[in-house]
Amino acid sequence: MRGHCARCLSTLVAPILLFVGCTAPGLQGVLPYQTEVNEAQHTINAGKLPPSRMLLPSEWQSALSRIIVKLGPALVKTCQLTRATNCWTIPDAVHNISIVQEPSVNASVDPNHRIQVTSGLMHKAGSDGEIAAVIAHEYGHVFAGHFNRQSENAGMGALAGILIASVMAAETGVDQFEEWRSLGAQAGAGAYSQQFELEADYYAALIMLNAGMEPSAGQDLLLRLARQSQGMASGWGRLGSMMANTHPSNDWRIARWRGVVSAIGDSLSVSPSGNDQELRVNAIDKLLVGHNGVINIGHMTRWINPRTGASGMMTIAEIRQMPECNKICVRYVQVDYQQNVKGEESRYACWVPKGRAEFYGNRKPWGFWGGDNGACASKR
Repeated sequence: MRGHCARCLSTLVAPILLFVGCTAPGLQGVLPYQTEVNEAQHTINAGKLPPSRMLLPSEWQSALSRIIVKLGPALVKTCQLTRATNCWTIPDAVHNISIVQEPSVNASVDPNHRIQVTSGLMHKAGSDGEIAAVIAHEYGHVFAGHFNRQSENAGMGALAGILIASVMAAETGVDQFEEWRSLGAQAGAGAYSQQFELEADYYAALIMLNAGMEPSAGQDLLLRLARQSQGMASGWGRLGSMMANTHPSNDWRIARWRGVVSAIGDSLSVSPSGNDQELRVNAIDKLLVGHNGVINIGHMTRWINPRTGASGMMTIAEIRQMPECNKICVRYVQVDYQQNVKGEESRYACWVPKGRAEFYGNRKPWGFWGGDNGACASKR
């Protein structure tokens, strides 16, 4: 009987978890390359980190006031840009940030959007920017509506638990409805917790950039957490194995922060309103111009839409020298993060020394790939 019941459970769990997946995160930004993860791990082990300021309690409130003045307008701008939820709460919430006596470096936000930062964070942070990055991260949870989504997931998890308990009761005659309901609710509330953290990081990077604050402070804070003694052996920073259940690993998270900051910074300077094609073009332009045309097949670049969170990666698929035109031209395609071509048509661009890239859409700009025997084409 017990073995048959276990088979029933395994049959039920998979489809039930799909219901929980209906409230998955939305904005997560770009993903890091493996080389970037390796570089982040090296940073954790050997990178430089600004020393903690060791602010005195008498200095905490003035530091918090400085940060709020900078973050306030950026919070409004970011919420409106991304069409996020809960924008109406910002004016009140921004003045309801409080400090609690707690030695750990941490912060939290409650369902009423009140943010608390710990005395440990105020004391040990290396700059106002590090504290701002933590506060911006908590507002990321607010903008993304994570409390509502976790509540929905908990409800679906509780339903899953009741369904499982029903099957078990029919098989065994034992009533365990409350135990399974509670277990299901806990599992549902924890669903996508790591992805929620990444989504909050995405908002934090965008808020920091909109505030004109140095986004590297966010990396410094993540690095500071990673180096704290508790749980460092397991690679999860201050909360040890508990953090492994709810947060991405330190090296992956730092690498992703760097990638998101870089991609968003490029995009805000070009198309803050969110034109995907324009952002793709800009990414290729920066790749060609930034490398002075010295690129290789397989060289990749990323783009991100700061308004929608849509992102992508492109790779150079073919390169042609055009000395008669003083150009280097390329064919590029969109790929996924496993570097598989996404099936979209090729696009073409040419790099001109000391100039910007020229784009030709899906039209071949020269004859080497068929046409008029290598004559230079004019930009279309």
